[in-house]
Amino acid sequence: QEKITKDPEILLSKIEEMRNRLKNLEKKFVPEGERAQLFDDLKGLIAKTENYLISLDIKPLVALGTYQKLPFALSVKGDYVDITLLLDKLENYPRLIDIKDIKIEPCIERPSEVVMSLGAELFVIKD
Repeated sequence: QEKITKDPEILLSKIEEMRNRLKNLEKKFVPEGERAQLFDDLKGLIAKTENYLISLDIKPLVALGTYQKLPFALSVKGDYVDITLLLDKLENYPRLIDIKDIKIEPCIERPSEVVMSLGAELFVIKD
């Protein structure tokens, strides 16, 4: 506090830095009007990585100040390499996908495959 009193530019500089970080982060949020398209894109990504979508459960939006969180869960089946490829694609996806939990188990019907269950959240910004 003493530093700020002596040099208020420190505080102003930090505020500006935080504003810039927020603007960059907001670019990765999903515009409200693009939610359905994003899930269609995710389904396409699952197919493109040669995995099979077992289920996709989109939960209700949760208000988070001026933004909203959109929790969802999905289950996917594929061989281990294809599942890891999908995870890599999700990690590098242009929109922010916050993966909360992940579970990979052997597939009972097909021993050469695994089942991945994933819980995640998207951040939605109003158009």
